[in-house]
Amino acid sequence: MINDENEPPPNVRLDQKSGRAEYTFRGQSYPLPGTFTALGDAMKMAYEQCRSMGWRGR
Repeated sequence: MINDENEPPPNVRLDQKSGRAEYTFRGQSYPLPGTFTALGDAMKMAYEQCRSMGWRGR
């Protein structure tokens, strides 16, 4: 597991039509539960999930 503070943040994608979001972290893609109207909300949830996996980024 990588615990580098300089590890890049997750790459979050939001489908504006369906509201579904997913993110890529450490080479793996993960769907986010629920639907979103704003990318910022999806990013917040993705960042929280990545922190639970050991990410120490912003």
